[in-house]
Amino acid sequence: GDRQFLRGIRVHEVMEEILREKIGNSVLETCRSIRPRIVARLVQEKFRESSISSLSESEEVPSVSEMKNMILSGIRMIASKFPRFQITSVEQEFDSPPIRGIIDLILSDNSQFIVIDWKTGQRKPNTNNNLQLGTYVRIVKELESTANVEAFFALIHSRQKKILPCYFSSDFDTQLENVIQSDLGAWT
Repeated sequence: GDRQFLRGIRVHEVMEEILREKIGNSVLETCRSIRPRIVARLVQEKFRESSISSLSESEEVPSVSEMKNMILSGIRMIASKFPRFQITSVEQEFDSPPIRGIIDLILSDNSQFIVIDWKTGQRKPNTNNNLQLGTYVRIVKELESTANVEAFFALIHSRQKKILPCYFSSDFDTQLENVIQSDLGAWT
């Protein structure tokens, strides 16, 4: 409900603030430099800035500790899986009509790129031909002029912490183009 939505937004905002300052650094170096107290302070600041009045009285406010742990475990997981990769981009907006979006995190190591999408909810996303990450992969391939792009979901909910690779079939680009054209037809 509202609690999970609010928690997800705050976790993304703090993650963005922390990682944006580390663009160009390795993920391992970044992980080693992050202090839990600073993360907790940033979460508290974001929470104070937000309007929690939209939560009903019966809904529990997400705890600072819970959100801090989600952020720290997410960064640790990424550092464990991609220690030598550099942080290339954080919350990368793209507007390539008819497609618009925001890629949570892009890592690179020479000519290889990794697209990461943070997931703060309990539901496990589909990892086969996922339209969201497939679109992000396509955008990064175009931006970086490379075919060497992989995509992962980073599940950072307190009950589910793991990195899931996404797989795309050989005809995925054709399927994606068909979905785009179909959606465009529905909107015009």
